[in-house]
Amino acid sequence: MSVASRLAGKLLAASALVAGLAASPNAQAGVVISFIQQGSDVVMTMSGSINTGDLTFIASSSDTSYFINPVVAHLATVNGDYDFFIGTVSGPASFGTGGVTTTATGSGDSFAFAGYIGGFNLPLGYVSGSALSSTMTFVGATFESLGLTSGVYEWSWGSGATADTLVIGIPEPASMALLGAGLIGLGLTRRRR
Repeated sequence: MSVASRLAGKLLAASALVAGLAASPNAQAGVVISFIQQGSDVVMTMSGSINTGDLTFIASSSDTSYFINPVVAHLATVNGDYDFFIGTVSGPASFGTGGVTTTATGSGDSFAFAGYIGGFNLPLGYVSGSALSSTMTFVGATFESLGLTSGVYEWSWGSGATADTLVIGIPEPASMALLGAGLIGLGLTRRRR
């Protein structure tokens, strides 16, 4: 087996590890949120849907804010009008030790999750089960500077047909380093040919 083949195999294994950490262990997860180190930035992506059957609508409002607050399991990609829901949500108290970090770089649907109160901001007029997608970028940041702790975090609410989950995946920095080293090595191997 050539060096390039072995390196490609290691790179594939590292990629699978990163994808596995960022994905939900529960195939039924309604919303999956992933944090990835991309160069000198940290990018958060959110996709999925929310079943609001066991959540209570509180009010509609409007705001623009992009932030994370890992120590209380709170994040937002809110860009305009939204509906606020609350429910009995169980899960971890945090997904890291960091406090509030804001950014001006975000896009997509208005969405927020406040784990400490079981609250959700969803697009104005949100229909239960509709697709959601948003992203935000923390420029010049690392997992460490944002206070993100590697792991897979899951919150759940509802029961039966209205049961739903939200999962946050934060890969190990070593996995990202291995992936980066593999990419560099593969590039050097190809350059020598």
